[in-house]
Amino acid sequence: MGYSDFTSLQKRLLLIFAAAILALGIYEMHPGRRLGAKQAALLEWAQSGSPSAFRDTFAAPDYSDQWGQSAADVVGRMRMVRFSYPGVTVTTENPEISRDGDTAQIRQQLEISGADSPRAAMFTFRWKRQNWLPWSWRLERLDAPELEL
Repeated sequence: MGYSDFTSLQKRLLLIFAAAILALGIYEMHPGRRLGAKQAALLEWAQSGSPSAFRDTFAAPDYSDQWGQSAADVVGRMRMVRFSYPGVTVTTENPEISRDGDTAQIRQQLEISGADSPRAAMFTFRWKRQNWLPWSWRLERLDAPELEL
């Protein structure tokens, strides 16, 4: 095996490695996969994330919810909840995801446990992709008709 054969083998291995990385990147960048990851990150944030991360990471500029709150209102409310109930946990069921282009709706049963008895409700999250980037999903609206604040 001469020097030119070894270089050719190295080039093939490098090409195979690059193709595998590219395939994995395309798989991970799929908008539906990124939306699922964003939803999971939002629910993880609800338990222990920084209150301001809601506005900075998850909420669309025109976010609203059934309670008439803006993203800034949610930040203030989460600070109050975290102070009053430091051990809040969120238990989830598998989400129902429906997607139409750059908008998506996720319906998911959540159980929220804190200092008082657990509360379960069906939540509807409406997401919108803000630009062509697969990770640009932002939450536009949140509804949970069974839950009163």
